[in-house]
Amino acid sequence: MSWWSFGITMTLTAISTDMQVRASKKQAKVANQTAILEAKENRAQAQQAMDVAGENARRKQRENMRHLAAIRSSNAKSGFQMEGTPLAVFGESALQLEREILDMSFQAENRYRALIAGADTAIWEGAQQASALQSQAITAAISGGASAADSGAQVTGYLG
Repeated sequence: MSWWSFGITMTLTAISTDMQVRASKKQAKVANQTAILEAKENRAQAQQAMDVAGENARRKQRENMRHLAAIRSSNAKSGFQMEGTPLAVFGESALQLEREILDMSFQAENRYRALIAGADTAIWEGAQQASALQSQAITAAISGGASAADSGAQVTGYLG
């Protein structure tokens, strides 16, 4: 290998290595940014789910109060006293309606936790991907250096 071809080989190796390193670093940055955006979206969805669930629970409570008032009114019109069986039925109705609200809250909390876990997972996965791409950049730099060293050794006659 002549000094002239060695110079061209070294230049091309340096350019190629630089491009690989820069591309890997840019991909790592993009992976991190994408993970952060995904996590923000998951957190926003989680908060929205809790807000909607809270409003739905308030609406359900108002609906339940109207329903219970209708039961009391119906009992009063029928001449029933709120004792014994009518009171037991009323109590069971109130309990069932309250369970529905608790179930709604439980489901909302589970959705919230799942979305927050998804946000945490997105951040972790982004960090892992960025780390792998940073390692890829280091590997490209080492590989380029090794290739340059090999070319240098050939031109000086150490391997040739």
